[in-house]
Amino acid sequence: MATNSSDNEVIVAMVLFPEYSHLNQLFILACFIASHNIPVHFLCLADWNEDLKLRVQGGLEASNIHFDDLSIPSSPTEKDDAGRDGVPPVMMLLRKLTEPIHKICRELTTNEME
Repeated sequence: MATNSSDNEVIVAMVLFPEYSHLNQLFILACFIASHNIPVHFLCLADWNEDLKLRVQGGLEASNIHFDDLSIPSSPTEKDDAGRDGVPPVMMLLRKLTEPIHKICRELTTNEME
């Protein structure tokens, strides 16, 4: 049941794991959650967010779904470190996304508390 309250105590942040996520299924879940007047923030790489927006033209559940683009920070020794420590590329990517995800989550909680 959807409520008309604008004071939400809950915000959902969905984070996709590169190459292992089910983009469409998570978006369907996001639409379901948003239909109950709960804001949903979809945290994903900018290219994936754009692709999703194009595929669901007109299907966005109003303004309760927000797309937050994650950018991958580069490190000065990125080329030197690539694959040397035996860490799979997806794990290296997840390590790089940790801080951007934390930053967005901090912003979401700070904005809600104001």
